[in-house]
Formats: sequence, structure tokens, C-alpha cells
Amino acid sequence: MYINKNLQEIAYNYLMEKIMEEVFDNDEIYSEEKIAQELGISRTPVRAALQRLNHDNYIDIIPYRGFKLHQTTISDIIQSFQLRCAIEGYCCSYIAKKYNTEKASRTLNELTEILGKQKNILENNRNLYEKDGAYTGKREDINLNEFLEFDVLFHKTIVEFAENQVFNSTFNSYVSTIKFLARSYYKSVIPITIDEHYNILSSMSKGDVDNSYNSLVNHMITPTRLYLKKFNTDLDFF
Repeated sequence: MYINKNLQEIAYNYLMEKIMEEVFDNDEIYSEEKIAQELGISRTPVRAALQRLNHDNYIDIIPYRGFKLHQTTISDIIQSFQLRCAIEGYCCSYIAKKYNTEKASRTLNELTEILGKQKNILENNRNLYEKDGAYTGKREDINLNEFLEFDVLFHKTIVEFAENQVFNSTFNSYVSTIKFLARSYYKSVIPITIDEHYNILSSMSKGDVDNSYNSLVNHMITPTRLYLKKFNTDLDFF
């Protein structure tokens, strides 16, 4: 069956925006046909877009009924934490070990630029935060997607330094999970995220191998604890 790729992309982006902006309720089942009507297109490209979102664990498809948001499990959270610590922790240590090489210098400069852009987003919205970093604004006051893109780019740049295709493909497969989990908490921890990114970058720039790894793990602990609070549990597996 022929699927118009442009219409599929329109449907995918439309659904992604609704997911990231938390328009969909967790427990409600949504109709494929209704989405197609809202967009004024056929169900075929919408169905293809939903299959992509299901593959990336953004949604769960309910046969003959529709779809609903994917319900994150404790296993999802723990596996993401452990895998990212293993891959990114190693890459941070590796960059620190090679910190005085030309290649590492380029990567550190790229990370500095990315961090600078994240700081600009925070500074442009500083009035939305209390002195302790607590977020006081509304959901739409900050472009969360923009900040998340820079956050993913920061970590992706670290991983790519190792030039390990398995690392790269594994990290890329987790990008959707990272964004999906982050949608519900990220604005509240933007100042903390920037500080933690600075600690990671500073440790690598100094060639501090151990602290580069530890800074990355501590950075992973922050969101993981927030996820696990929903399940009334903590990092007892770490």
C-alpha cells in the first residue's frame, strides 16, 4: 500500500507535539480516525505515524480500539539508567583521558557551545524560577522541546567521541525514551541540569577521569529519582 511520506510526517509531528506538550491523558484511549479527521487526511498516513510512535515506545496501540500513551514501567527506568551510565560514563572517562588531544579539544568546545545555548534559554526565562531553582511558570512559558534538543545533543556529542557504532546506535535508540520521560519533569530541573552539565564538562576538561564518570552518574541519578517517585521507590538497585 502506498503511503504519502509527507502526510505521514505531518501526522507524526502533530502527534509528537501533543505528546510532548502533555495534551494526551495517560489513561484515555484515542481514535486513529479522529486524528485523521483533525488533520484532514486519510487514516493510512496516521496509522503509519502511530506505528512509528509505538515502535519508539511513545504510545501503546490497543487493537481495534485506538492508542494510548505508553505507561512507563520501573523496568524502563532502571534499564535506561543503567545503560546510559555504562555507555556515557565510559565516554566521559574516555574524553577526560584524552583531554589534551586535538580531537578531545574539538569535542569539549562543541559541548561548551551547547551548554552556552542551554544557559541562554534559562537566562531568557530566569523570571520563571525562584532562587532555589523551583519552576513557577506555566507549561507553555519555556520551549521545552528546544531545551531537550540541546540536552540530547550534549549527551550525543559525548557518546560520538568514542567512534563506536554500537554506542551510537544504542544511544540513538534511547533518544525517544529520554524525551518521553523528560516531558513530565524537565522544566522543574533546567537549572540543575545546566549545573550538572557544567560539572561533567569541567571534569573532562581537567582530565579528571574518575570525576568525569561520577559527574555523569550523578547527573543520571537526578531524573531517575524523579521517575521512581511515581512508583514510591528509590535507587535501591544502584
